[in-house]
Amino acid sequence: MKPLWRDRYVQDNYGQPICTQHALLAPLRDALSSLRRVEHWAIKALFTTALSIVAAFFTARATKQEDPTQVRDIKELHARVSLLESRLKLLEVEASKPVGINANHDRVAGAQN
Repeated sequence: MKPLWRDRYVQDNYGQPICTQHALLAPLRDALSSLRRVEHWAIKALFTTALSIVAAFFTARATKQEDPTQVRDIKELHARVSLLESRLKLLEVEASKPVGINANHDRVAGAQN
């Protein structure tokens, strides 16, 4: 699975990829459109975490310090965004599964065949 934010990089003056505000918020916008079937608690947890990551990212960018700690923090934020995207996919799969006694019986019967 390819993370959504990797498609939205721009380059700085040295040819290094940097992430823009639009690039970091785009996965959240994409997620909103696909979360219609997911339970309310899952949506709240996902977006609370995502928005805290966005806030931390731009706080780190605002300092404009080129120290190794900041670089490590930004890489960690990118990893968290990727993790959120994979969790979103899992939530979508869970939301698309049939619910009820008959749905479980069908799965068990299918496994025995």
